[in-house]
Amino acid sequence: MDVVVTVPKRFGLDRWIAEGDPAGSPWSGQAWHFYLGGVLPRIQPGERVYVVYNGALRGYAPLIRIDVEGWQYGLVRHGAAVAVSLAEYIPGFRGFRYRWWERALEQPFADWQDRQAALFDRAALMHRPFLGHSRQSTNPSGSWDVVGSATGKRHHRLTETGHQVRREATHGS
Repeated sequence: MDVVVTVPKRFGLDRWIAEGDPAGSPWSGQAWHFYLGGVLPRIQPGERVYVVYNGALRGYAPLIRIDVEGWQYGLVRHGAAVAVSLAEYIPGFRGFRYRWWERALEQPFADWQDRQAALFDRAALMHRPFLGHSRQSTNPSGSWDVVGSATGKRHHRLTETGHQVRREATHGS
């Protein structure tokens, strides 16, 4: 099964690209690891490891093996990376996910090295409903509140005022 991983913003797209063998370049002869912790994915050599950065799918490389090193493991690739994306925003996450889209939706992504490039309209994201398991409501002051949860057992209220963000966890309904 193909998997999807995200490059943390604090790590940086430029730093990740500089590690070696980016899409469109010849194979250097080296193998490259993408380290994760936790449960091993059900992925076989030859299946794809997709990479997301800043909400945009950047491409994939075929897996050659998984190296287990203590509590972490490395998804290992070499060369053959392909720059593709989707016309869909993908929020960052820890660990891995299995690919949830049809491969036919993938499109070539010439600007994949540009941190802000995407095949979706970033400006339109500001007007979309909250992406997640909660519902969003806008209050008259222009801040936003998230209420409810997938289970209904725990509620979080996020309030953004200017540059300050406050998170309050409440229990019950």
